[in-house]
Amino acid sequence: MKVDIYVDTFELKEGKILGDTMPPREFETGLVNSVKRPCRWLLDRAFKRYYKEGFNLSVDATIAFGDSGRVTNVSMDTDHPEYKDFLEEVKSILYYAWMPPEVRTQLVVRQTCPIFTEYRPPELRSRRIFGKIAAQEIVKSEKVHLSFSREYFQECNGEESEKDSIEIVGYSDVIKEHCDEIRFSKDLATGGINYLRCIQGKAKRDPLFPKKPVKPPKASTLFDRYHAMYVKEDLSLNQVVTLKIPACFEP
Repeated sequence: MKVDIYVDTFELKEGKILGDTMPPREFETGLVNSVKRPCRWLLDRAFKRYYKEGFNLSVDATIAFGDSGRVTNVSMDTDHPEYKDFLEEVKSILYYAWMPPEVRTQLVVRQTCPIFTEYRPPELRSRRIFGKIAAQEIVKSEKVHLSFSREYFQECNGEESEKDSIEIVGYSDVIKEHCDEIRFSKDLATGGINYLRCIQGKAKRDPLFPKKPVKPPKASTLFDRYHAMYVKEDLSLNQVVTLKIPACFEP
């Protein structure tokens, strides 16, 4: 179980501008750390403590910052017949957010970014992968979305002739792929997925060295909400992307 944090929009202080060299979505990849770094572990802990069967919440909150980057106000709905205490705790946690003097933008995970431009996906070849920009002096507030999700692992048990494609529904790109195993996270409020990883093939082992795979399986990320929102910019926060899973994956 985990909490995925997204910045939906932000408001600049009066008279401040972002500039032409920094697209808003790219700036938001830096802003998300104003919540993620100080609050993520506290949110994860609260989520695990209050989670029970039937949990189906998400949170939208507007966080206002003062001149020092400290939070001056958190606006969010905490009225709920069953989870009011949880939502009140989430609200109190968000007061620990902090807008630093500068934020580091990050379109991809540093360890997975190809060094050479020609090996990057088309949407990244002309983009600045990492950057730094002033934030504390220009950001007045930001609207964040908290997605409470569970991670799943499923394996296809059918014969090769019985396998069908995994299909992603509700996204502009048509994504179909044959997978032997899938790992994905599902938003508990909408039933949509936040990411999907496909594993093709099985690790083949040498009988003389049973712990060492001779040929590892191929793994690829078929969908990542963060990438779709902030890099490709072809997915809005309120779009629900679902997964069509073939029968061979059914328990």
